[in-house]
Amino acid sequence: PSVSVRSAVPIKSDNGIIGVVTTGSNIDNAFVDGLKNATGLDASVYADNVRSATTFIAPDGKSRWIGIKEENKDVKKNVLNDGNIYSGTVSILNISYLTAFTPLKNIDDVPIGMLFVGKPEVSTLKAAGELIEQTFLVTVVLLLLSVFPSYYVSKYIIGQVK
Repeated sequence: PSVSVRSAVPIKSDNGIIGVVTTGSNIDNAFVDGLKNATGLDASVYADNVRSATTFIAPDGKSRWIGIKEENKDVKKNVLNDGNIYSGTVSILNISYLTAFTPLKNIDDVPIGMLFVGKPEVSTLKAAGELIEQTFLVTVVLLLLSVFPSYYVSKYIIGQVK
């Protein structure tokens, strides 16, 4: 399967349309690789529910995991049937991903495919845990830094009262 973007514009003359200029581009692995380089997220393009381009590399290190169907019922219903964005946890190649799927629509606004972006849930949770640890450390340091001025101010006030 493949997904492409096509556009056409009429060439007009005084007597009407005299021709058409068309252009198009296939959405391929180079497209999803660019997404991954820009965002750090894995990406896939689906023709209907069949993966046609992806950043997922097969164990041979060369080929891509294309031709695999997305069978998650929530994704298919929300994206392909209803034309809405889906975000949530989805298992891809037996790895849990935090994902977002958005519909790819034709000129009649009918979903004909999907764009997937996601990150492994484990790495996302690990990053969140590290941020919580950093926040805790910064909070402790700020509390300690606020104790010393408070001590000296209170000592000064007590000295003035005596």
